[in-house]
Amino acid sequence: MHIKKGFTLLETSIVLLITSSVLIVGYVNIRTSRDNINEKVFLKRFDMNWKNMYRLTTYDGYKGSIDFDENTQEIIFLCQRYRKKWVKHLKVPPSLYTRDKVFYIGRNGVTAPGKVIICDANQKKPKYDLTVQMGWGVYEIKRNN
Repeated sequence: MHIKKGFTLLETSIVLLITSSVLIVGYVNIRTSRDNINEKVFLKRFDMNWKNMYRLTTYDGYKGSIDFDENTQEIIFLCQRYRKKWVKHLKVPPSLYTRDKVFYIGRNGVTAPGKVIICDANQKKPKYDLTVQMGWGVYEIKRNN
C-alpha cells in the first residue's frame, strides 16, 4: 500500500489563491481607512490654522492670505504686519488634490467670497467644497457624495 505524503499542486494553488484574496481585501480596507484618517487630520489642521489666521487678522491687525498651491499641493497661511510674519504650510494628503486659489483676509478679518473644490486625487472628482463667506472669516467644508 502506497501512503500519500504532502499536498497536490491543485490543493496548494487553492490555498494560495484564498490567502492572497484575503490579503488583497485587507490591504484595500487598510488603505481606505488610512486615507480617511489623513483627510480628517488635514481638515482639523486646516481649521486650526484658519482660526489662528482669523485671530491674527481680526484682533492683532495683520493682513493675511491663504494660498492653495497646485504645484506643491500645499496650503500656505500667511499673515503679515510690518516686519512680523506668521507662515504655516499645510501639506494636502496624497488622496486629495487642490487647484490654485488665493483668499485675502483684511485687517478686520473680512474675506471676499469664494470657493475651492478639493478633488479626489485618483478620480479627479470633487470630494469637498470649501466655501468662504464674506465677513468675519466664515468658511464651510461640505463633503460631496
